Amino acid sequence: MRERSKVVEILSARGVVFARVESGVCVAFSRGTNQRLCFLNVSGEIIQDIFYNKCDDSIITVSISESDNFSSFKCRSTGIEYIRRAQPNAGFTLFESLSLKRPGFVDFDDLDSNAVTFSVEERGELVTTFEEHHFLNPADSSFNNTIYTTSDEDLIISYGKAETNDQQRNGSINISSILTGKSIAKIDAGNSRMLKECTCSGRRCNSSSHQATEITSTVAQALDDVTALCYDEELNELYTGNQAGLLHVWSS
Repeated sequence: MRERSKVVEILSARGVVFARVESGVCVAFSRGTNQRLCFLNVSGEIIQDIFYNKCDDSIITVSISESDNFSSFKCRSTGIEYIRRAQPNAGFTLFESLSLKRPGFVDFDDLDSNAVTFSVEERGELVTTFEEHHFLNPADSSFNNTIYTTSDEDLIISYGKAETNDQQRNGSINISSILTGKSIAKIDAGNSRMLKECTCSGRRCNSSSHQATEITSTVAQALDDVTALCYDEELNELYTGNQAGLLHVWSS
């Protein structure tokens, strides 16, 4: 279950970076040490979504489990402080009274601070308002998690590849003003000033100014087949994950 696979979602909060891969594994890394803190998966569960509760600094996971043939959703809330201590089991279950079975769903609305759950068995939709709670889902899965809009809705950050017949065409990350549509910055293989080299492994990822680890990526390699993207507005850092299951950090 913990073999390397495509990164599909990245979330950054309070100095911790979370990466969820296609197989359902979710890993937490410390940005202070670039070391892996823990896996968020509890009892063999497969995590399908992750959300950040800004109010109490907790991570909410939505998962399925083999114990019931992957037929129902389970929601857990785990404080980031416990995750820093490598104690993902310290979290607690949400919506225990609801029967959240497929084809039902669980979703969180950051704008209105609501949790939306749909239960087929109970034949209804429940909208739960969390007073003073704010949830952040950093990327829209319908766009393959490669688009990020800042909280002020003034900038859009996206990954893409040029429309050419060249199979080796390089990808790039573009930062543009939502108001004017004009490009503000761009990260591509020719922009060595942004990131000369990124070194990654299953345990750490850092820039070339630090000691290299087992896997080394050039800028062009880091920009190839990006499958998830997230921007930490507090740290002014960009995180990308790719098809190979590698997580890269872009820092000025």
